[in-house]
Amino acid sequence: MDWTEASVGYRRFLLTSSRSEGTAKTYVANLSLFWRWCLRHECLPDDADRLVIRSYIAERRAKVSSGRAHNDLASLRLFFAWLREERLRDDDPTLDVRVKRTKSLPTDPISREEMNALLTGCTDERDRLIVLMLAHTGARISELASLTCEDISWKTGEVRILGKGDKERRIAPNPDVLKRLRAYLGMFPSGALFLSKVQRRPLSAHQIRKILYDIAERARIDDIHPHRFRSFFATEYVEQFGDIQALQGVMGHESIETTARYSQYTRERRGLNQMRQLKFS
Repeated sequence: MDWTEASVGYRRFLLTSSRSEGTAKTYVANLSLFWRWCLRHECLPDDADRLVIRSYIAERRAKVSSGRAHNDLASLRLFFAWLREERLRDDDPTLDVRVKRTKSLPTDPISREEMNALLTGCTDERDRLIVLMLAHTGARISELASLTCEDISWKTGEVRILGKGDKERRIAPNPDVLKRLRAYLGMFPSGALFLSKVQRRPLSAHQIRKILYDIAERARIDDIHPHRFRSFFATEYVEQFGDIQALQGVMGHESIETTARYSQYTRERRGLNQMRQLKFS
């Protein structure tokens, strides 16, 4: 089996197994890494045994986080599930292969000072609203890119988001942000929220990411990526309201443990700030 046949068939299997387009794209990319690794080690990817899988995952675990290695393994489990469905294999070499996930703090959020600098670095209202919407909603960049005016109830101030696994949830941005957004869009808006300036087409997640990098460069801020806005929203929410269960809902987390990591971050940050103020008589 060559890569073209494998990637096309595997992607089709993922989509027909109720995986989202984003998940399918990620898992095919993960499989590509494994495929190239196998070729370098002179073994056939679709014929890999448990020892090969263990070796690959061990090498990945030495290079990336436990969460990423776990994601790599999940991709391989489904790849070999597809091979079994196609009757190209009758065994599962990923069986009993595990990745011990270590608990870690979430991505460092953008600081309030950085947020102010980013807003200052915006050259127009569209870019400023992109920053504000990410910061005030905790939306993933792919979710923001897919939003349309029809997803917004201007009467209630609620926004319908279609998240991971096509799961729907609702968010309610700050009224001042929504007011600015409606003024930017016009009184009777329709279609995508954010358009490219030249072609007037909906911005993709990739284009929004590039816009954020350009803003950060003008603001002279390093290490800006979309998830830092999501982390900013979550930590600010925890600090102001302390309601983890409500935060879980608006962020679209399946597990409360994922949401609780942001509470852990705010506790650590509060503790460090208090340590700096500690004095001994």
